Amino acid sequence: MPGSEGVVATEAAQFVDPLRSLSVAEGDAACFTVAVSGRPLPRVSWRHQGEAVVADSSPYFEVLRSADGQRHSLRIGEVFAEDAGTVEVMAENEAGSVTASAQLTVTRQYMICHTR
Repeated sequence: MPGSEGVVATEAAQFVDPLRSLSVAEGDAACFTVAVSGRPLPRVSWRHQGEAVVADSSPYFEVLRSADGQRHSLRIGEVFAEDAGTVEVMAENEAGSVTASAQLTVTRQYMICHTR
């Protein structure tokens, strides 16, 4: 196409592998993962209960990215009842953005004591 030399085609951000809700026992780890595509490769951000999750901002929350930049995860090292709620992820690039949300359900583990 004349005059199109050096023009890079763009493709809006999209989720290839969607965000899924999780049910996790209290005290266990939870890991939310998505796979993204787009050109240029999308930037990914996370929110937990409406608050932005920033890498290295908490000892309990870990933001991870694969070496190729296509898989992104939010890991909560040890969940408690107060962690239950909505997790949101947004992928964006110059061509567009997409968001998804999922629920984190935390189940309590009860110890049953047997008496003789």
